Amino acid sequence: MLQRLADVLFVLALRSTVGDGQCRRGAIAAVADPRVYETLSLMHARVADPWTVDMLARRVGMSRSGFAARFTELVGESPLQYLARWRIARAAELLRDTTEKVETIAGRVGYESVPAFSRAFKRWQGTGPAAFRREPFAHTDRQGCTVTDH
Repeated sequence: MLQRLADVLFVLALRSTVGDGQCRRGAIAAVADPRVYETLSLMHARVADPWTVDMLARRVGMSRSGFAARFTELVGESPLQYLARWRIARAAELLRDTTEKVETIAGRVGYESVPAFSRAFKRWQGTGPAAFRREPFAHTDRQGCTVTDH
């Protein structure tokens, strides 16, 4: 219960910061917006779900176009691009921290086939999942963010 209270207080503080005009875009602005925050929570909690922009928009009570525009404005990328990046980041974590098969990880992050997963992983990470798992050094995604250290 205390953790939930801390979460609520944190979100309220962020919303206050954004409301004061101190932050208009980025992670703080995104989590301060109730609908975008709910969307991010859904994507993170249920990464394997076959999300579409229409499904996400309906879940947060917005029109498809209004939702896509708002999400992109605050997060800096489209909802589906964010989801793809999140899936690969989650997959990289699973590759690093588990001994699960690549096909199992692919399914856990929303890919129905290993070839599709491998192509997406390589596009974002610059290397395939099996090679990523074997390499003992930090990896970065296309935006230059470190994803994991071995």
